Amino acid sequence: MVDPSRGLAHAAVRFARPSAAAEKQTSATPPPKDVSVSISACALDQRTIVARTGDRLVLHNRDDRFHALGLSLLDGGREDRAQTLPLSPKEEGVHFTLGAPGFYRIQSDQLPWMTGLLLVLAPGEEGVASGLDGGLAVSALPTGAWNVTVRHEVLGEGSTTVDVAANEAAAIYVELGGSGDKE
Repeated sequence: MVDPSRGLAHAAVRFARPSAAAEKQTSATPPPKDVSVSISACALDQRTIVARTGDRLVLHNRDDRFHALGLSLLDGGREDRAQTLPLSPKEEGVHFTLGAPGFYRIQSDQLPWMTGLLLVLAPGEEGVASGLDGGLAVSALPTGAWNVTVRHEVLGEGSTTVDVAANEAAAIYVELGGSGDKE
């Protein structure tokens, strides 16, 4: 658990095993699911979303206006558009299957303030989004070393390694800003 007074709101956190440990890992990948995001009053109902490869991102436009949302892969300071999802007024259930893992910016092509962050996890990875208070908790994370990447849509990205011990809380300290993200 992160102390809310020291946490970071709307951040996505990815936990991945170091390469040698990942090869030994044999945990089953959960079945694909639908991850829903709604637009209402020209705003996303979620600023930070965590999903897995194979999941479907399902969009609902509750507004009386057209929206076009772009998904852009954030990769080492570059931002590459992966998909544009047009949404007619009051259109429900527009979906896109998430194929490539990584951090993505969700952004309206018309409204610069309508942005979010999507973390798509590869098999064997775990992830969580921090809440409005900056707190987060990950339960049932197997013991051992984990590479941790924290990304915030404005403050950028930082990485560290954490050792998870059985029945103990682990603190994560990361300095953000190394990604070259634009404002």
